[in-house]
Amino acid sequence: MKAWMLALASVLAAQAVAQLPSHGAYPVQVQEFAAPVVPLIEDANLRELEPVLREALSGVPDFAGDQVLVQWGCGSDCLRLLAADRGSGGLVVLPAVACCWEGEGEMLDYRADSRLLVLNGRLDTARGHGRHYFVFEDGRFVPVGFEPVPAPGD
Repeated sequence: MKAWMLALASVLAAQAVAQLPSHGAYPVQVQEFAAPVVPLIEDANLRELEPVLREALSGVPDFAGDQVLVQWGCGSDCLRLLAADRGSGGLVVLPAVACCWEGEGEMLDYRADSRLLVLNGRLDTARGHGRHYFVFEDGRFVPVGFEPVPAPGD
């Protein structure tokens, strides 16, 4: 009986991992741009980032085909994030503050040829410590999954 239960638990755990979003599930063609664009800053709280945004928008896309991810700190282990559209200068702020990644790997996992963003740690708007999966879709970050990762001491 115990062997059967262990086998079932193993299969269920494997299925849960298999259902987590992957970069390959959200492919996108990386765009090329000849000239830099000016950031369209509509939020007064982002005005202080204008020099950083201008520099980011003069580079090549590193996320979702035509976006550049820009990150800035908001405390000792706190991170804010936005996507800057390399073609239009439009800005989309991730509607959460991230912090406290206590696992393996980097706090952010993203690619130029994928619309998937994996944010590791805790979010001020969501459940516990782990991997938070977002897809960049129609100009916004859409949550598509969460994988709990125990933090030391939890």
